[in-house]
Amino acid sequence: MDFIVTMDRLQAFTLKAKNQHLPSEEKLNDDEVCDVVQVLKATTDGKEFSNVLLIVTECFRGLRNACAGNEQVQTYLGKNSDFLNVVHVLLKEVKKIHEKGQTDDETSLCARCFLQMLFNFATMHSENQRYIGMNWNIYIFFFLKMPDIHLASSAAALLHCILQNGQNKLTIVNDASLPTVIQELIRLVSLDSEFSLYCIEVLLSSDSGLENSYFMLSESEKKSVTFHLSFHAERRAKRY
Repeated sequence: MDFIVTMDRLQAFTLKAKNQHLPSEEKLNDDEVCDVVQVLKATTDGKEFSNVLLIVTECFRGLRNACAGNEQVQTYLGKNSDFLNVVHVLLKEVKKIHEKGQTDDETSLCARCFLQMLFNFATMHSENQRYIGMNWNIYIFFFLKMPDIHLASSAAALLHCILQNGQNKLTIVNDASLPTVIQELIRLVSLDSEFSLYCIEVLLSSDSGLENSYFMLSESEKKSVTFHLSFHAERRAKRY
């Protein structure tokens, strides 16, 4: 696979996908999306992740743009076993790299594009939200813990997205790791991650969420949650 030719092709797709909703632009078709999936699959098949990082990142950018406001692409990818399999493999790989502390600006950027792509993949698409909630919650919870605020906030945005699916919400509020998730979200709220606050609001809106997390928080954490939720409610009320 010629790196320059492949990168040029991917960047052209990324730009087309970004402009797909302009009246003057052609609509994306499944073959174009499939081509990017196949590049992603071929690039990561048995290869050292660091050697293919730039191409993987560009694939994520392109698919992120392609999924934005395009239910046809979201549905196509949600039924594409190659895409789902390679996403699972790469989630494990990116998690392993961060666990080992082998990160730099390029790997962090790749991870952010990855989570942003999954966010667009799932936005307003119940089936894709359900699939992520059934298979990849552990990775979302992991990335919430990252010291990189941009990466952790991307994880919070994805978490909020999949919480729009009622089954996912029920699963997560009864997950044994919920108190830890809430604690990480509180940390992110203190760093101005708005999606983290939205997550807390959704998770604590159920009796199970309150019982399984809020009453296990420290007093300072409870005060932080109460303060931020009250502030958010007042600000929202002023808008209307």
